[in-house]
Amino acid sequence: MVRRGMCIALLGPDGAGKTTLARSLAAALPVRVHYVYSGLWQRRERRSWVDGVRGGPRLRRLLRVARIGMAARWYRGLGHLVVLDRTPHEVRLRATGLNGRLNALAVRLLAPTPDLMILLDAPPEVLFARKGEHSVEVLDGLRRSYRMMLEQFPAHATVDARADAETVRRQAIEVIREHWPAGRAWRAGTTATRRVPQQARAESAESRG
Repeated sequence: MVRRGMCIALLGPDGAGKTTLARSLAAALPVRVHYVYSGLWQRRERRSWVDGVRGGPRLRRLLRVARIGMAARWYRGLGHLVVLDRTPHEVRLRATGLNGRLNALAVRLLAPTPDLMILLDAPPEVLFARKGEHSVEVLDGLRRSYRMMLEQFPAHATVDARADAETVRRQAIEVIREHWPAGRAWRAGTTATRRVPQQARAESAESRG
């Protein structure tokens, strides 16, 4: 099957600017863009029937991964640029012990591997100053973990997130253009639309960065 579109994932610790960049790409790119918030832990969820069964939290995450995977595959097949704000593959950062390895395996089976991983990288002191979450030491550890995880994917790039939002966006667009599928038009004048489901709006509002 010929890939018509492209799926990218934006990575980085809190404060790196993932959501800001993801939301700005639709208006800046000459292709159709579909935004998917893809965090698994950073949001508050309403209780549902899943919470009443054994292993409810894990089942909830797996169902969410499946929904993310279906949306990404569908819109990529339509020729859109799918922008994942975070990615289920971040479960690899927590893949310790048997449960962690099983979770990582489930994600590999349910979620598509992004065609391009973009890491928004900045010193931990900068990240802490922006959001004040975690500590400088924790952010430094996360930064190192993201760098190591990035190497596990064939197509990846690092963008300096210390710059202003406009500069970061220009750098990201250039990386995306370089990896855009051969044979697919990349031209000015194409209407870029962002389809953000109501659920995604609420989720991303709770997890900026």
